[in-house]
Amino acid sequence: LVSTSPYFVVRVRGMSEQGSLADPRVKALAINLRDATQELHKALRSRATGGLEGTTNSSSNTNNPSSSASSGNSSKQQQQQSPQPFLPSAREVAESIQNASPSALADELVTHLNVPLEAKQRLLEEPRLEARLRGALELIREQVEIIRLSTKISTEVEDRLSSRQREYYLRQQLKTIKEQLGEEEDGSEEDDMTELGNRLKSKPLPRDIRLAAEKELRRLKRMQPSQPEHSVVRSYLEWILDLPWVMKEEEEEDATAGGRASNGSSQRLKAATVDVAAVEAQLDRDHYGLGKVKRRILEYIAVRALTRSLKGPILCLVGPPGVGKTSLGRSIATALGRRFQRLSLGGVHDEAEIRGHRRTYIGALPGNILQCMKKAGTPDPLFLLDEIDKLGSSHRGGDPSAALLEVLDPEQNNTFTDHYLNLPYDLSRVFFVAT
Repeated sequence: LVSTSPYFVVRVRGMSEQGSLADPRVKALAINLRDATQELHKALRSRATGGLEGTTNSSSNTNNPSSSASSGNSSKQQQQQSPQPFLPSAREVAESIQNASPSALADELVTHLNVPLEAKQRLLEEPRLEARLRGALELIREQVEIIRLSTKISTEVEDRLSSRQREYYLRQQLKTIKEQLGEEEDGSEEDDMTELGNRLKSKPLPRDIRLAAEKELRRLKRMQPSQPEHSVVRSYLEWILDLPWVMKEEEEEDATAGGRASNGSSQRLKAATVDVAAVEAQLDRDHYGLGKVKRRILEYIAVRALTRSLKGPILCLVGPPGVGKTSLGRSIATALGRRFQRLSLGGVHDEAEIRGHRRTYIGALPGNILQCMKKAGTPDPLFLLDEIDKLGSSHRGGDPSAALLEVLDPEQNNTFTDHYLNLPYDLSRVFFVAT
């Protein structure tokens, strides 16, 4: 440094390079450096022209709504994309690769690479030709890998966004077409989620069932309608909301108390609602004769009314077809004020008929027990298990009689678990009659 005023004056002395192209190692590095420069040029050009090619392809399909939507998005992204600061210089250098010396090529490329200034300074100060070429080669290859990875990530993100935007655009077009044709659906997906949420809030449920349903509803809100699991979770929630969980009296108590659904004595049979004389009159009105059978039914109901519990033996009507077993069960349901449900067990040889299938299977549904409970619409119907003696079994479907034990056993049926629902369901209030 000679002087600093009025400007800097310095004395410069040239440095001699250590090494020459006669060295085979230096010559090999020079060849690799030229090849790496060509790769850098190609990577930069493909990244810069990738958006233009996408715009050209989308503009040629303007009649296609999805293509036009992706074209608009591509053009916006292209306008927002920041220009590459080293692209013009790299292109100029690439055109003069063959004529430039390896030393000058390395110095020129390093000055235009997007690397820290300290790395550039350290490389330019290196007097050894082999070390400078090797360092430049490493920096160029690192830049090539970074550009390729950046291009790959950008392409994946753009494809994902384009597919979602195209799907949204097509759904909006379909909605507009339905509005023009007068075929507009009753509500959108948001309206359906709101309706499910309102049904869940107003539905009286036990605490553990409510927590499970709210968790599934949160999952459903995070899903796209196009996902396969969306319909599975929605069907599961609708089954929870359609099943009867709480008695009418418990609903009223819960509403007045402002708390959760009652979990009181679920196996009570209210004596005030059972009039044995009325039951006898109903049986005589529906059937002529059958004195022994009617007397046994009246004894059974009288004992249950006195004990105010459904625990105990299950009434089973035995006889050949056509003697009135099913109609007797219907008369008992009418006399007790319970809804009648008949479940035929003849020929059933699969446990899934009782317990249902797990949700992992395509088209899974709850078993016949919960399906009948949904049809009954109340947690205390009268179940007629018809032809229980014809229950079968198989080595693949399991033993349905073992699954039926949990349904009928009063010590277990208050926590009956269906494979599809995978939640405890109370069957202790059901009046079971077998034939």
